[in-house]
Amino acid sequence: MLCVGVGIGILVALASYVTKTAYVALLPCGLMLMLPTLFLKHFRLYWFVIFLLSMQFTITKNLNDGLAVIDALQIDYTIDNFTFEISATDLAFLVLLAIWANDWMFHRRPLRFPPVTWLAVGYLGLALLSLVGAPSPYLGMVEIFRQIRFLIVFLFAVNCLDSKLAVRVLTIVGVIILVTQGGMTAARFETGYMTPLTFGNTHQDLSQITEYLSVDRTAGVSAVRSFGTLGSPGSTVRLCLMVIPFALFLCVRNAMFRMQFVFATLTAFGILSLVLTFTRVYYITTVVQILLVFFIAVRDRMLKREEIILIVLLGIAATAAVSPKLYEQFTVREDSASVRILQYEATARMILDNPFIGVGLNNGTGLKRKYATASFNKADPDTQFYLEPTHNAYLSLACEIGIPGALLFFAFFGRIAQLAWRQSRHSTDPEVKLIANMLVVVFCSVAINSLMDPLDEYPVLMLLWMYAGITLNLPRMAQDQAAVIPGRGAR
Repeated sequence: MLCVGVGIGILVALASYVTKTAYVALLPCGLMLMLPTLFLKHFRLYWFVIFLLSMQFTITKNLNDGLAVIDALQIDYTIDNFTFEISATDLAFLVLLAIWANDWMFHRRPLRFPPVTWLAVGYLGLALLSLVGAPSPYLGMVEIFRQIRFLIVFLFAVNCLDSKLAVRVLTIVGVIILVTQGGMTAARFETGYMTPLTFGNTHQDLSQITEYLSVDRTAGVSAVRSFGTLGSPGSTVRLCLMVIPFALFLCVRNAMFRMQFVFATLTAFGILSLVLTFTRVYYITTVVQILLVFFIAVRDRMLKREEIILIVLLGIAATAAVSPKLYEQFTVREDSASVRILQYEATARMILDNPFIGVGLNNGTGLKRKYATASFNKADPDTQFYLEPTHNAYLSLACEIGIPGALLFFAFFGRIAQLAWRQSRHSTDPEVKLIANMLVVVFCSVAINSLMDPLDEYPVLMLLWMYAGITLNLPRMAQDQAAVIPGRGAR
């Protein structure tokens, strides 16, 4: 061990001369994360937790020069994915893939490829076909690189996340993510620290960030929209959108955990803190999630009659109390609504012009400029609508890969949501029924959110595809009571 330590020290010392200190720190940090694997019994779940927690942080490394891409393609609009990159989440997932491969090769673990997966494969095939004749096939390949990883996450979940213990871990980590994002949002709001937590050089203008985050951009002095560990209020609330249903169901009597008061306190803290993002879509989707959880809890008799009456009365009182503030919030930044309408109109015309294979995956925003009818005016946001992605995931996807490809994507997740609903209604296993309830609320809220915002964040899509894989395993969880961990104990 002493020799190993000396060797590591020498490598770090030499590397410090040729690279940044922050990057050198990755080596010892990686070794610290690897060491528990040698001693933990449930090391698969350990790496699953690392994988989930890493989604909260923007730690990525570009595999090519992003500034050179911007210059070569003359990108002067907002686009999130224009370089091939690898993230800390990918590194944790590579470890999980290595464990899965070990189980398959040396422990004869069978590979599962559900028939519904062919819908996802067909979607990817048509997405690749959309690059024929696209203005920038390169941008399309960048997005294909991401989409392939999502499909692999789905297959991993289908093959490895087939135990109730794995979902319990996911649920607890979901609560941790919600509390972490809520706490960070509140801390930023109180301290005024709005610098994104990024790793490396971002080339972002902090003054532009502050202007963008203003609640009312027309006022001289305005509150600033806060956010969590991700780079924007929208990214923060969409990540929490994927975990809030897990936390809400733990606040009532359930078959998974007790301590409802503790979970209710943590959930209330997280949800209320995220109000400081001043994101109207968050207000809408959170209300939808709370209502869905309430109706399902009433349906499954998870609440007593007295509790139902109390919740309804508190809900009415809370609605009356916050209505003035909500009205004020929904009447600022009115240009957000008008810009969305212009985006929808332009995207609809793009779909009509390219109905079958679209304009090319990840090429939609760049081509929207051609559908602008007004001259650019820096003081008028309506003339700048084409500079941002379309705030509607359905229209955006149909525009970029064509109607057939979009239908395959929606058919895939529609089928997954249907299977989750079936287990939610008919499963006789109370814990599986609870998990299905959580997933139903997630899928419904994602569908509603996609009507008003893009759905482009890497961790959000990772979770969405992983949830799809877990949904297919719900019947197996109900039948196989002996399943304990994802790898069934094989090392």
